[in-house]
Amino acid sequence: MTRYLKLITIFLIIGSITAFPVTVNDIIVKSTTNEILPEGMIKTNMTLQNGDEFTPEKLSLDIKTLYLTKQFDDIEAKVEPVNGGMVNILLKVKPKARVNKITFHGNVMVSSSKLTQSLSQKIHGILDEKLLTEDLQGLYDLYHNKGYNDTIINQRVIKNEDSNSVEIVYNVDEKARYKTKEIEIIGNTIFSDRQLQKLMETDVSFWGRIFPVGFFNETELKNDLDKIKQIYWNSGYLDFKIENIERNFNSEANKIYLAIYVLEGSQYYVESTSISGNIEFKTDILQSLMTLKSAEVFKIDYERRDIQTVTDKYNQVGYLDCYVYADRIIDSVNKTVKINFVISEGKSSSIRDINISGNKVTKDYVIRRELRIQPGDLTDSRKINSSKSSLLNLGYFDKVDIIPVSTDLPEYKDLNVKVNEKLTGQLLFGAGFSSTDSILGTIEVAQSNFDIKNYPTFRGGGQRFRLRAQLGSSRKDFILSFTEPWLKDKPLRFDYELWRRETSSNRDYDQDSTGTSLNFTRKLEKPFWRQSFGYRFEEIDINDIELDFSNEFFREEEGSELVSALSLGFIRDHRDRVILTSSGSRLSIRTELQSEAIGSYTNLYKFIASGDKYIPIFKQTVLKLSGEIAQAVRVSGDQIKVFDRFFAGGANSIRGFKERDASPVDPLNREPVGGRSMMLASAEMTGPIYEKTIFWSLFADSGSVWEESAGWNISELNVGLGMGLRLFLPIGAIQLDYGWPVVREFDHLNNGGRFHFNLGYNF
Repeated sequence: MTRYLKLITIFLIIGSITAFPVTVNDIIVKSTTNEILPEGMIKTNMTLQNGDEFTPEKLSLDIKTLYLTKQFDDIEAKVEPVNGGMVNILLKVKPKARVNKITFHGNVMVSSSKLTQSLSQKIHGILDEKLLTEDLQGLYDLYHNKGYNDTIINQRVIKNEDSNSVEIVYNVDEKARYKTKEIEIIGNTIFSDRQLQKLMETDVSFWGRIFPVGFFNETELKNDLDKIKQIYWNSGYLDFKIENIERNFNSEANKIYLAIYVLEGSQYYVESTSISGNIEFKTDILQSLMTLKSAEVFKIDYERRDIQTVTDKYNQVGYLDCYVYADRIIDSVNKTVKINFVISEGKSSSIRDINISGNKVTKDYVIRRELRIQPGDLTDSRKINSSKSSLLNLGYFDKVDIIPVSTDLPEYKDLNVKVNEKLTGQLLFGAGFSSTDSILGTIEVAQSNFDIKNYPTFRGGGQRFRLRAQLGSSRKDFILSFTEPWLKDKPLRFDYELWRRETSSNRDYDQDSTGTSLNFTRKLEKPFWRQSFGYRFEEIDINDIELDFSNEFFREEEGSELVSALSLGFIRDHRDRVILTSSGSRLSIRTELQSEAIGSYTNLYKFIASGDKYIPIFKQTVLKLSGEIAQAVRVSGDQIKVFDRFFAGGANSIRGFKERDASPVDPLNREPVGGRSMMLASAEMTGPIYEKTIFWSLFADSGSVWEESAGWNISELNVGLGMGLRLFLPIGAIQLDYGWPVVREFDHLNNGGRFHFNLGYNF
């Protein structure tokens, strides 16, 4: 008997009862299995409660609500009259089966633990048919991505009626995987083999001889063929097609040889473009936005861009349901194509309500203030997408969905914002070794979703807190930092930091500092720009200076000094992501003013400008161009101390040179003492060796430091060339570089190369 027939039966039984008002005496819940029922949850999801007036409509609604919880396979309701015009409601429910075990058989090349981690259906969770389907496809994808294209996976669900549980069994028949040995493209004349193969993820890997990479992936090949088709379509070859693909396997050597046969066809030109279905905007306005022009070669990218441009135009005025498609009429004789952009406008709408769900820790206001769209605004998909990016960038959520939903009023839509929170607290114990700081240990307690007012959990307010201690053979650092991103509920970020730093054995003197700083940052009207204003107060002590420093140059540095500094900065950050950046740029301009009037040891100002540009070359290979220029100018007062000077050389500036060595030196002992102007430039190309874990690097660094302010001279730059590896592992990032000095502008610099490395891990 279906759910609906049961409801009809219930209503027939209670039809006579409901002729007069009746009251619910009790709600009795029983299970058809031996499981303990979540009776509290069931009653909480019902509108009918003890003492309420009973109606069939309320009971029907409650049953539907219980089904929507997705906790039950079957619900049967009975209404039994009791004395005094009251009724008891008896609910017999069958809970959904739970997964008590997931097992894998036949897998050798991929461990059961790794396969289990890839599953969305978890042990002790409710059995979900949709997740079963997704998990099976996910397992196939995992094997295909590793090159096991012919692997067969059988999924079985074994039910245990007594315990209302299931066991999910996966039988895996792993097949051999093959490395791509040769790719031949046949029939191409418009584009060379090299041009087409550069588009493809499928390739013959040089590193495959050494590392477990370069395995043939059928899914990748399918995507590659689509890319080849797109480049032809983007050049007007609408008749292009892949005629055949030959796969020749060498089972003994586990190699595969690919032959791809293509038919290029003829090039097509645009005969005309037109627009239909538009009412909100005039045709000439929309036509002026388009890039496809008559008598020009047809380009599929231009067509897609025009569709998106028109869609965005409508989105700006609330037509979120606007749909645009291109209707092509192809003339195969004259090799021309007519394109009519058909517009289905829909209706303009505004946002009525914003509903937030999924946030168990993060406060609602933390989410709402990051949204770029608010109730009353026109429904604009660009603002919705921007809001999603803004929430993900907080780092509190691993998934964000923002879905516009229709309401009972056609001119309004609601926004359902659903987030999936992730852990934001961190207790870190670390150890590492680097070429600059030797052995270094780290202890850190951090919370990136901190709330200073939420005792005792201190979570959910969108603030950031960090307490960090680093102890090593050459340094000791203690840092306390706090960030309020919305000061006084305004988009003004406040950063506070308190520190104690001690640095010793890597120099011929010791430097200790104790200080505090505060900084305010606000977004500017120009996209991607931020402005900051800050203050720093610090006591710095120079001590244990080696006796071989010259008295007139460095001995006077010994002792404690106070630094009191105001800073002003501008940042433009347009990178696609902070880690593994593949495109975009970052520009930073920072000025600092120290004055005796506010307690500093001297009067000076500093100017530091730096920039990075990321240029994708091919596939995942990226060229990074970097530059920095800096100067410190004494206005009056004491000479600029060593801690306010600039140094160059080492892993973070000019690789191939000793740390801080590409700088002016003391005339007596030739030890670096820094300068008052600096220039750095670098070009680095990185590319993948293995997925997103191992990358190669080729770099050229240049730069120098000059004694005088504004002493920059491009002809006096030191230059280092080198290569390296980048490893991004779950336990941390590792950077390995070897550089050779090829141009040395200081007499004290050595000729040999230098190994730079930073090895760190968390445990």
